[in-house]
Amino acid sequence: MWRDGTFAFDANVLLNLYRYQLETRDALFRILERLSDRIWIPHQAAFEYHRSRPTVIAGQLNAYGKIESALNKILNGLQTELSQYKRHFTLDIDSVIAPIQNSIDSARSKISEARARHPDLLDQDPIRDRITRVFDGRVGAAYTNRRREEIKRLADKRLTDRLPPGYADLNKNNPENQRGDVIMWLQVIDKACETRRPLIFITDDAKDDWWLIHGGKTLGPRPELIEEMAANDVLFYMYSSSRFVEEAERFLKGRGLGKTKLTKALRDMEEVALEQAMSDSLTGLYNRRWLDQRLEELINNAQTGGPPVTLLMIDVDNFTRINTWHGHLLGDKVLQSIALTMSAVVGSQGEVVRFGGEEFAIVLDAVSPAEASHLAERVRESIARQAFRTRRGTSLYMTVSIGIATWSKGIDTVRKLIDKASAALDQAKTLGKNRVVVADDS
Repeated sequence: MWRDGTFAFDANVLLNLYRYQLETRDALFRILERLSDRIWIPHQAAFEYHRSRPTVIAGQLNAYGKIESALNKILNGLQTELSQYKRHFTLDIDSVIAPIQNSIDSARSKISEARARHPDLLDQDPIRDRITRVFDGRVGAAYTNRRREEIKRLADKRLTDRLPPGYADLNKNNPENQRGDVIMWLQVIDKACETRRPLIFITDDAKDDWWLIHGGKTLGPRPELIEEMAANDVLFYMYSSSRFVEEAERFLKGRGLGKTKLTKALRDMEEVALEQAMSDSLTGLYNRRWLDQRLEELINNAQTGGPPVTLLMIDVDNFTRINTWHGHLLGDKVLQSIALTMSAVVGSQGEVVRFGGEEFAIVLDAVSPAEASHLAERVRESIARQAFRTRRGTSLYMTVSIGIATWSKGIDTVRKLIDKASAALDQAKTLGKNRVVVADDS
């Protein structure tokens, strides 16, 4: 397989090159260069790489602000927690906090220096340039207009029948985005039929429409994918980026990274893959998977004496009209802009999550019900003031409805807390939208 197979790469493998440490990125590039006669990317993967590249680059820049917010949250929380001991007989609380304050100030300074050195990759992008050189002449051809329409209909049929891959993307706003994985898979099949060689598909997509997952453990590619390739007399394998690098190191027999660098690179790649599995590709926010895990942690903490967790469920009012009247591209821009607005308003007080479709969530811990309501109103008002420019040049204004629920002793599962906040959200919609409703304590 490693001597004569074709290695096909998903867009996320290329995009993660922007997230890796320098040594990891160089290591992957060197492997790609050594295998350059047998690497290939589907046209859909190339398209998605170029479409998502600006968002990924912006996410790297936004990380500086998020890290600063996290540091502020730690310091503010510590100051609040220790303020009750200001009158302690022997302890000088200010002298306890001072060295921590100094350490955080030093970290802030380093962050500012790193931000100042950050390259403008939108202008000059050495990562993109190296990708272009490595995959020169190794990108699948675009469909003709007629063939693309046929493929769209086939993709829609597969999505309706919930054939893997792709059905896990049905919650995406734009039908083009929903079809992306299906189209890429069909292009991979075409390539396999063309070469009649074993095909190894490398992806960092962790969803269960690509992988067979049991008991939280990934066992391998979906059997349906293997069978579909076998029907075309082609052997099919699927790796994550880290598994690909690990297997490549064995194949290259010492001409690769070396044990120490390999271990470091694999750890870096696995950490990035895990982070991306918890992120929403359109907005860069945490996704539903992260929300479930985080709420479970906070509920367990609250049950053992920790602060109660508060959940805000947010729905963009009349969002389907945007897609119908103005197109899905504007719809995506609206969702991205609303995500940025909510993140700016929430700051270090909590985390904003893309729940699915036009629905978002905000997780708050250690805030009072009054503070949660005030924050929700600020979110609602900030979004209502935003103007979105349509293709016709007119201004469009959006509103959101918000439901709030706070953990209480009767809420012992994530589902119950989400249901309670969602019921308050439904009430806000029923009462006329563009408002905040707080769930009662019963």
